[in-house]
Amino acid sequence: MREAKWLILVAVAGYLLLIFATFHRADPGWSHSATGAPIGNGNPVLKDLRLRKAITQAIDTQAIVDRVMDGNAQPGGGVVPAAFAAYHWAPSAADGAKFDLAAANAALDQAGYPKGPGGVRVAPGGAKLELRLAGHASRPFDQRTTEYVKGWLKDAGITAD
Repeated sequence: MREAKWLILVAVAGYLLLIFATFHRADPGWSHSATGAPIGNGNPVLKDLRLRKAITQAIDTQAIVDRVMDGNAQPGGGVVPAAFAAYHWAPSAADGAKFDLAAANAALDQAGYPKGPGGVRVAPGGAKLELRLAGHASRPFDQRTTEYVKGWLKDAGITAD
Protein backbone atom coordinates (compact mmCIF):
# COMPACT_ATOMS: atom_id res chain seq x y z
CA MET A 1 0.00 0.00 0.00
CA ARG A 2 1.66 3.23 -1.17
CA GLU A 3 0.12 5.43 1.54
CA ALA A 4 1.68 3.32 4.31
CA LYS A 5 5.12 4.72 3.59
CA TRP A 6 3.90 8.32 3.62
CA LEU A 7 1.90 8.67 6.76
CA ILE A 8 1.84 7.53 10.31
CA LEU A 9 -1.40 6.14 11.64
CA VAL A 10 -2.43 6.18 15.23
CA ALA A 11 -5.41 3.84 15.33
CA VAL A 12 -7.53 3.62 18.44
CA ALA A 13 -10.87 1.82 18.32
CA GLY A 14 -11.09 2.22 14.57
CA TYR A 15 -10.44 5.95 14.46
CA LEU A 16 -7.40 7.26 12.66
CA LEU A 17 -5.31 10.28 13.31
CA LEU A 18 -3.11 11.01 10.34
CA ILE A 19 0.22 12.71 10.76
CA PHE A 20 1.44 14.55 7.68
CA ALA A 21 4.55 16.60 7.17
CA THR A 22 4.49 20.26 6.23
CA PHE A 23 7.75 21.34 4.72
CA HIS A 24 8.19 19.42 1.47
CA ARG A 25 6.48 19.77 -1.87
CA ALA A 26 3.72 17.40 -2.92
CA ASP A 27 4.34 14.00 -4.45
CA PRO A 28 1.93 13.67 -7.39
CA GLY A 29 1.55 9.94 -6.73
CA TRP A 30 0.39 10.43 -3.16
CA SER A 31 -3.13 9.90 -1.84
CA HIS A 32 -6.11 11.73 -3.32
CA SER A 33 -9.58 12.69 -2.11
CA ALA A 34 -12.82 11.53 -3.71
CA THR A 35 -12.66 14.58 -5.99
CA GLY A 36 -9.12 13.75 -7.08
CA ALA A 37 -7.50 16.56 -5.10
CA PRO A 38 -4.27 15.54 -3.36
CA ILE A 39 -4.37 15.02 0.40
CA GLY A 40 -1.36 16.24 2.36
CA ASN A 41 1.97 17.02 0.87
CA GLY A 42 3.99 13.80 1.23
CA ASN A 43 7.09 14.60 3.23
CA PRO A 44 10.07 12.50 2.13
CA VAL A 45 11.45 12.51 5.68
CA LEU A 46 8.60 10.14 6.62
CA LYS A 47 10.17 7.54 4.34
CA ASP A 48 12.69 7.02 7.14
CA LEU A 49 11.57 3.92 9.04
CA ARG A 50 13.67 4.97 12.04
CA LEU A 51 11.74 8.23 12.30
CA ARG A 52 8.37 6.48 11.97
CA LYS A 53 9.30 3.95 14.66
CA ALA A 54 10.44 6.73 16.99
CA ILE A 55 7.16 8.60 16.46
CA THR A 56 5.28 5.40 17.28
CA GLN A 57 7.30 5.03 20.50
CA ALA A 58 6.55 8.64 21.42
CA ILE A 59 2.75 8.19 21.32
CA ASP A 60 1.01 6.55 24.28
CA THR A 61 -2.00 4.84 22.70
CA GLN A 62 -3.07 3.34 26.03
CA ALA A 63 -3.29 6.86 27.49
CA ILE A 64 -5.55 7.82 24.58
CA VAL A 65 -7.78 4.84 25.36
CA ASP A 66 -7.84 5.69 29.07
CA ARG A 67 -8.05 9.50 28.95
CA VAL A 68 -9.88 10.26 25.71
CA MET A 69 -12.10 7.21 25.36
CA ASP A 70 -12.61 6.63 29.11
CA GLY A 71 -11.39 3.05 28.72
CA ASN A 72 -14.05 2.22 26.11
CA ALA A 73 -11.58 1.32 23.36
CA GLN A 74 -8.42 -0.65 22.74
CA PRO A 75 -5.12 0.45 21.24
CA GLY A 76 -4.99 -0.20 17.53
CA GLY A 77 -2.47 -2.68 16.18
CA GLY A 78 -2.97 -1.77 12.55
CA VAL A 79 -5.14 0.25 10.22
CA VAL A 80 -8.12 -2.15 10.28
CA PRO A 81 -9.94 -2.36 13.65
CA ALA A 82 -10.21 -5.68 15.52
CA ALA A 83 -13.97 -5.70 14.85
CA PHE A 84 -13.09 -6.76 11.29
CA ALA A 85 -11.27 -9.92 12.34
CA ALA A 86 -10.89 -11.30 8.80
CA TYR A 87 -8.83 -8.25 7.80
CA HIS A 88 -7.28 -7.20 11.11
CA TRP A 89 -3.62 -7.70 11.90
CA ALA A 90 -2.54 -7.70 15.53
CA PRO A 91 1.17 -7.59 16.34
CA SER A 92 2.59 -10.04 18.85
CA ALA A 93 3.39 -8.71 22.31
CA ALA A 94 7.06 -8.54 21.34
CA ASP A 95 6.35 -6.67 18.09
CA GLY A 96 3.71 -4.26 19.37
CA ALA A 97 4.46 -0.59 19.83
CA LYS A 98 5.38 0.39 23.36
CA PHE A 99 5.30 3.94 24.67
CA ASP A 100 8.84 4.94 25.68
CA LEU A 101 9.61 8.61 25.28
CA ALA A 102 13.24 8.23 26.36
CA ALA A 103 13.78 5.49 23.76
CA ALA A 104 12.04 7.61 21.11
CA ASN A 105 14.36 10.54 21.83
CA ALA A 106 17.43 8.27 21.77
CA ALA A 107 16.29 6.71 18.48
CA LEU A 108 15.81 10.15 16.91
CA ASP A 109 19.28 11.23 18.05
CA GLN A 110 20.82 8.05 16.65
CA ALA A 111 18.90 8.39 13.37
CA GLY A 112 20.41 11.84 12.74
CA TYR A 113 17.60 14.15 13.91
CA PRO A 114 19.41 16.30 16.50
CA LYS A 115 17.61 18.85 18.63
CA GLY A 116 18.16 22.37 17.41
CA PRO A 117 17.25 25.77 18.86
CA GLY A 118 14.23 25.65 21.13
CA GLY A 119 14.46 21.87 21.41
CA VAL A 120 12.96 21.29 17.94
CA ARG A 121 14.66 18.51 16.01
CA VAL A 122 16.34 19.19 12.70
CA ALA A 123 15.80 16.88 9.73
CA PRO A 124 18.61 15.95 7.34
CA GLY A 125 19.09 18.99 5.13
CA GLY A 126 18.55 21.42 8.01
CA ALA A 127 14.76 21.95 8.04
CA LYS A 128 12.90 21.88 11.35
CA LEU A 129 11.05 18.61 11.92
CA GLU A 130 7.49 19.91 11.74
CA LEU A 131 4.43 17.75 11.14
CA ARG A 132 0.78 18.50 10.53
CA LEU A 133 -1.90 16.49 12.29
CA ALA A 134 -5.18 15.96 10.50
CA GLY A 135 -8.42 14.94 12.12
CA HIS A 136 -12.09 15.82 12.00
CA ALA A 137 -12.77 19.21 13.59
CA SER A 138 -16.33 18.07 14.31
CA ARG A 139 -15.27 15.03 16.39
CA PRO A 140 -14.29 15.76 19.99
CA PHE A 141 -12.28 12.50 19.99
CA ASP A 142 -10.01 13.78 17.24
CA GLN A 143 -9.55 17.16 18.93
CA ARG A 144 -8.63 15.66 22.32
CA THR A 145 -6.37 13.03 20.75
CA THR A 146 -4.59 15.69 18.72
CA GLU A 147 -3.73 17.65 21.86
CA TYR A 148 -2.20 14.58 23.52
CA VAL A 149 -0.23 13.60 20.40
CA LYS A 150 1.08 17.15 19.95
CA GLY A 151 2.33 17.10 23.53
CA TRP A 152 4.13 13.77 23.15
CA LEU A 153 5.69 14.83 19.85
CA LYS A 154 6.84 18.09 21.44
CA ASP A 155 8.50 16.05 24.20
CA ALA A 156 10.33 14.17 21.42
CA GLY A 157 11.41 17.45 19.77
CA ILE A 158 8.89 17.36 16.91
CA THR A 159 6.63 20.33 16.26
CA ALA A 160 3.07 19.43 15.28
CA ASP A 161 0.10 21.56 14.23
